[in-house]
Amino acid sequence: MDATPEWIADAALAAKHAVMVIDVRNGVNPILREHVLIARQAYMPWISILLLETEQRQGDIAYGETPEEQIQLMKDLLDMYNMNGAHTPAFFLPIGVDGSIDMSDVMQLVSDHEGMKDRDTINADMMKLDPAVPTSRFRSEMYWLDSMQWRHRDDVDGLDTRPGRTMDLWVMGKSVRATLLDAETTTGGENGWADWQLDREFDISAGENMFIKMQGQVIAIGLVSEISG
Repeated sequence: MDATPEWIADAALAAKHAVMVIDVRNGVNPILREHVLIARQAYMPWISILLLETEQRQGDIAYGETPEEQIQLMKDLLDMYNMNGAHTPAFFLPIGVDGSIDMSDVMQLVSDHEGMKDRDTINADMMKLDPAVPTSRFRSEMYWLDSMQWRHRDDVDGLDTRPGRTMDLWVMGKSVRATLLDAETTTGGENGWADWQLDREFDISAGENMFIKMQGQVIAIGLVSEISG
C-alpha cells in the first residue's frame, strides 16, 4: 500500500518470491502492471498470483470479469514482459466480510507450492554482467512506455521526455537523479537508446537493468549498454 517504485524494486532484489495480489472487486488494475515491470527489472525469480475472493461474488466483481478471467489477464500481462505467465501458479483466498485477510494463510499457500527456484541460481543465469566500474555517464537501451502502460493517476498529464529533462533513475538498488542528454526516441511504445548524466558517480555494470520515473510514475525501462569514462 502506497509503496514507491524504488521500495518495491529494492525489496524485489532481496526476495525469492513475489505475490501479485488481485482483489476481485478491483480486478487487474494499472498499478499491477507497474509492479510486474519493476519485478522484471529487479530480476525477481518467481511470481505467483493470489486472488482475494469475497464471499459474495455476484455484483461484486470488477468489470464483470470472473476471477478466472482476471487470473488469465494477469498471466497475459506477465507473459507480455517475459515473466513466464503461462506457468505462474494462482491461489484463491477468501476474505472476511470486513475485508480482513489472514496473512498466515497467505504464507502457507506460497510455502506449500512446489517448484520455487533458488534465488542465487536464477541470478547466476540472468545476471551475466560485466565488471562494475565507477561512472556518472552511460548509454542504455530503452523501452518508453505508452500512456496506457504508465498513466494511472488522474493528475498526471503527458510527460515531457525531451533531452535536458531531469528524471529519477533506479539501477540495481541505487536511486539517483539523472539528466537525459540525448536519445534516439522518447516516443511512448517504442525502443531506442538514451544517454544519461547522473548527479553522482557510483559503480555500474554494463548489462544491468534500470527503470526511469517521472512525477512518481515509471515511464521507461532499460538496460545499461555502454559505460562512458
